[in-house]
Amino acid sequence: MYSVARYNAWISACGWPNATEMKEAKEEIIGYFAEEFKKMLEENLDGYIEILKLTCSHQMKTHNK
Repeated sequence: MYSVARYNAWISACGWPNATEMKEAKEEIIGYFAEEFKKMLEENLDGYIEILKLTCSHQMKTHNK
């Protein structure tokens, strides 16, 4: 995650004409990346929850035979 944070900071810095403007937008930048990470994490967790449901269901059926 450290490398992603460094990359996102670098990408963000490329879009600002000076340090003052970037500093003023710092909380907005952090909020954006935090929200996007949260969305991706939620999607991936939901995916694994579905996989585990299917796996556990299959194991229960196999075990009960």
